[in-house]
Amino acid sequence: MKTKSVRGFEWLKGGKKFEGIEKVFNDMWCYYDFYLEKAEDLPYWSTEMALVGNMAIASACAGFPAALEFLQNKPKLKSRKRADLWMGFSKDRTMLVEAKCKWLSQLSDITANKVNQSLDDADWQLDDFLKGVTDRERPTHLMSILFLQIYVSERDLKGFSKRTIEESLKSIHRSGKINGQIPFLAHYFLIDSKEIKKHRDEDYKKSFYPGVIILGRIRAFEKST
Repeated sequence: MKTKSVRGFEWLKGGKKFEGIEKVFNDMWCYYDFYLEKAEDLPYWSTEMALVGNMAIASACAGFPAALEFLQNKPKLKSRKRADLWMGFSKDRTMLVEAKCKWLSQLSDITANKVNQSLDDADWQLDDFLKGVTDRERPTHLMSILFLQIYVSERDLKGFSKRTIEESLKSIHRSGKINGQIPFLAHYFLIDSKEIKKHRDEDYKKSFYPGVIILGRIRAFEKST
């Protein structure tokens, strides 16, 4: 039986889109459905690495190789840092991803300032990671991404609906622009309260997890000349 959910992906402003990313997210929604059915667990409530791992699976399903905890060869440095994810879209288009996660009890708590601060932190980590990497090994693009994991009380769950989600997504657009070259917004929410209630947290029984909003930005990485 198909999961009752709403999902989507959109570019937040005009300009050149990054080919392949939207397909990755669409395949990730399919994997979310599969995981929910087979594992009887929510695919979006866990840790940062679990969420990025779902992206890696989706990338492979979309036809793009992926590697978690990616380690570049840095012959000049003694300590080696890792990026959360590497994706290869072609021989000439590769991407490093750094992810952040935040829990929110209210969809209305999402503001452009909070989003940009988290994405700025991810940008800094990516830039720091690339110090000492040779031009031959540098990716062509960098992606900073923020998973906003939503939890609600049983009282708030009663009023949770597709309309509530749509209104919240519109408010994100109104709150201000997400900084970056190619910003995007994605979301996946269950809309069947019975399905949501089946996955109550045993440690925090008053909380329910209807879905996740994902915001990110992609920037081209220019190699040194």
